[in-house]
Amino acid sequence: MVGYNGNFPTPLAEHHKCPCCSYALRDPLQTECGHRICKECYADLQRKSGKTGQIICPVDGSIVLPHQVFPDMYAKREVLNLPTYCMYRNSGCQWQGALREYEEHIVGCEYEDIRCPNGCNQRLPKHLIEQHLLQSCPRRLLQCEYCKTKIPSEELQDHYDKCEQFPVDCLFNCGAMKIPRRLLQQHHESECPNAVGACPYSFIGCNFKGTKDEILDHLAKEDKEHLKFAAKCCNELRTKIIELSRKFDSEAKRTGALEQMVSGQAGELEAIKLQCNELRDALNSLERNMDELKRSGQLTRENLSQVQRRSGPTIAMEMDKLREQARLIDQKVAKLQRGSNVQVTQMTLSGASSLPVASATSDTQTDKRIEKLENQLALQDVQIAELNLKLQLLEATSYDGKMIWKIDNFEKRRQDAIMGKSPSLYSPPFYTSRFGYKMCARIYLNGDGQGKGTHISLFFVVMKGEYDALLEWPFPCKITLKLLAQEGNAHIAEAFRPDPNSSSFRRPTSEMNIASGVPLFANQQKVMSGPYKKNNCIFVQVIVDTSILANSLHYG
Repeated sequence: MVGYNGNFPTPLAEHHKCPCCSYALRDPLQTECGHRICKECYADLQRKSGKTGQIICPVDGSIVLPHQVFPDMYAKREVLNLPTYCMYRNSGCQWQGALREYEEHIVGCEYEDIRCPNGCNQRLPKHLIEQHLLQSCPRRLLQCEYCKTKIPSEELQDHYDKCEQFPVDCLFNCGAMKIPRRLLQQHHESECPNAVGACPYSFIGCNFKGTKDEILDHLAKEDKEHLKFAAKCCNELRTKIIELSRKFDSEAKRTGALEQMVSGQAGELEAIKLQCNELRDALNSLERNMDELKRSGQLTRENLSQVQRRSGPTIAMEMDKLREQARLIDQKVAKLQRGSNVQVTQMTLSGASSLPVASATSDTQTDKRIEKLENQLALQDVQIAELNLKLQLLEATSYDGKMIWKIDNFEKRRQDAIMGKSPSLYSPPFYTSRFGYKMCARIYLNGDGQGKGTHISLFFVVMKGEYDALLEWPFPCKITLKLLAQEGNAHIAEAFRPDPNSSSFRRPTSEMNIASGVPLFANQQKVMSGPYKKNNCIFVQVIVDTSILANSLHYG
């Protein structure tokens, strides 16, 4: 620690000042040359001297040896008795005392400049911090008087703009005031006499809009027009059903033809494998016979050589017999070789009429033909699987704005999310109507953003659809996200309305927009211990309120 940096009322005398740090001497040492230096500054000079160990006096440049340095108690008493002010005198502290009391005072000084513990980046004297935290800190927590949620002061006004309990007036000036925001839509739909709504038959083409009384009068006068709309809609639906039925029958026939083709090629493949096995067995048998005859011929030649080394007329006769026997064995070997070639050729030709191969005498080419057929069979299996998948998607797709998503194998999927292998999952797409908005859900089983590691995060995604050019943008519908309880009715639910300024709800320019939803949707511990996970699966429900879409001219 260097010297004392006190707030002295008069300039510090040179004999009280350390020549190294320029502060008041702390634990002063005196050198043989009569100069004083702080104890810590002297230690720093020793460290800098390196291996030489020679210390140079910072005043006159003379060499200072360690045994020539000693504590200067007189100078220490003089320095500690120096009068000083508090370093926070400019902030209002009036303390004055000896330097020996200075550091003890600084530790508890109420005028010490400290940073706000709430993180608002303001610095205040210690004695004003409590008042700041209670009255003026923009990060202090205030309770919303309507929903009782605690919100930072600087965010309270933004919270009021979204608070579901905040009182608002009727938008149609019917006289109703201070309606909780969450009940405003219900008031417009069921209570407000001035609310403008669409004709109940707008979903089949009627474009009339008006108040409740005007709609009742419209229904009484335009019943024939509504019947015409209904008949037209029924005819269109009938046409679409017939078209879909034809497509389904066509796909079913195509699937049946593929299955028959695969079945026929599977039989052909088995026949090829059987014939190949028979060829290999025949060749192996011929090779064994040839080896046996060659060994017999070699043994005969060895016996002949032994006979030639004998003497006597009886031996000569025996030699003639053995030569004849060797000649007959050679003829049999040649005959068997010709027979094996003929047999292989015949067996190959007998299979060539049913197998489209280039060379029946080549095992390599036969294997290539087998491999080609196996590849064709695998490709047809893939095509059948793709057709089945398309049929399953058509049967499972929802067109009423509601979707229930079953997520099975939950434990493994959650572990994959924790390990970072698959952080999120996308649901199958669903629609608000046959020609309406295309949407899906996205879930993070180990959380995302603020909820990572503690919560399940659930989001709503607007996807690029075929009929986007006919729809109203930005996306206008209220969205409800639910994690369904599999016992009882303790569902976890969150609802919100789209922000018209958010890019998440504008018309998509790519396959899907940025997801929007709830990072802190469901606590993981609550999900694992509650009625939400059974048989290693969970159920997620997304509900899109399509009632507002009745006002749209192009809505399907």
